[in-house]
Amino acid sequence: MFIDVKIEEANNVVWRLTGMYGEFRWENKHMTWSRMRQLHQNLKLPWILLGDLNEIQYLHEKDGGNPRPIQYMQAFQQVIEDCEMHDLGFIGDKFTWHRGRIKERLDRGLVNDTWSVLFPHAALQNMEYNHSDHRPLVVDTEYYAQTVPVVNDVHARRFEARWLREKSFNDTVLEAWSRVEADPGLTSIYGKLNKMHAEFHDWDQRVMKKPKKRLRKAQRDLENVMAGPMNDEADAKKKELAELIEYLLELEEIEAMQYSRATWLTSGDRNPGFFQAFASAKRKRNFVKKLKDAGDTLNAASLQHVLETYCQSSGQLLNIDTEALSDKYLGLPAMVGADRSDCFRHFCERIKERLRGWMEKQLSTGGKEILIKSVAQAIPVFAMSVFNIPKGICKEITDLIAQFWWGDDEEHKRMHWYTW
Repeated sequence: MFIDVKIEEANNVVWRLTGMYGEFRWENKHMTWSRMRQLHQNLKLPWILLGDLNEIQYLHEKDGGNPRPIQYMQAFQQVIEDCEMHDLGFIGDKFTWHRGRIKERLDRGLVNDTWSVLFPHAALQNMEYNHSDHRPLVVDTEYYAQTVPVVNDVHARRFEARWLREKSFNDTVLEAWSRVEADPGLTSIYGKLNKMHAEFHDWDQRVMKKPKKRLRKAQRDLENVMAGPMNDEADAKKKELAELIEYLLELEEIEAMQYSRATWLTSGDRNPGFFQAFASAKRKRNFVKKLKDAGDTLNAASLQHVLETYCQSSGQLLNIDTEALSDKYLGLPAMVGADRSDCFRHFCERIKERLRGWMEKQLSTGGKEILIKSVAQAIPVFAMSVFNIPKGICKEITDLIAQFWWGDDEEHKRMHWYTW
């Protein structure tokens, strides 16, 4: 059952609200997912879907009773992906339904990216139980605008996550700390940290410079090596430069992801649309929501008091939200069911993204070989040491690499002269 309405506001803003009750019998759940897919196809607007969908996404969303079969959770995750939506998250207790000793998160809000951009300060609150065994849900589209200070200084120098990928950064931190400790003019933690922060940015300009400049130089050097004589020294140099190029591309990706969380970037070759939408939706900073471990045993009030004391002493601000759990661990799927194809399809997407970037470059045959062997074929190696990757995924990876090798593109499919 569902109610689907189009909301037109006074400022000519139009968006869509769907209230839905999902089938509770396992054999009928596919009917709910079919309705969601149909609604997705019917109207393309900023969209929020609310209600009791009678299903959980992950095992940690249930406490007590028998574990939920993995295939049902995967079917729910798949329909969310097919509808191009994501979980709005929540404030309050995680579990929205209880019966006896069993608690589950059955009620939730799902939104698409355009709705998140339209309402960047929105939050969903799981309210207290009243006369029902379900918690009421309240969506406040201006929740974080009332509680979170807005930071307007987009030019402020911040900690760069890509520094952590540089081998020499650890020594840089230790040396900077030694200097500020020995400075008699710096007596507060706040002053010492400010001084260290300034030194890190000076080090960034001297040593790391900008990843894009280093990337262009490495690409030019690789082309020069490719154009020269082929010998053992040239092979070693090619491998070294290919690894450097992959490392610098990773730095760019880390930087784009960090910028998206702080709304620093609005465009960029390696900054996909998801990050831009995510950036607008994540201006919910400097706000302690909840502290909990897997067993809900931490004393959140005491920990928050300690952290507040630290913030007052150091001048730093903390944003703590440990409620969002990933469905991957160390890059591997946390849950693998009978149909394993979907669990490993992200490898195909990663390789496709890498190859798409390389296709824009004029690479020689030797350059293609180095990039395929040192990068593309290395992406699934760790997963293959743990799982038996489905044959279909292996074939798709092989086909992608073959298309890149023989020069296929969206408009032309060239002859593959040798079977892989």
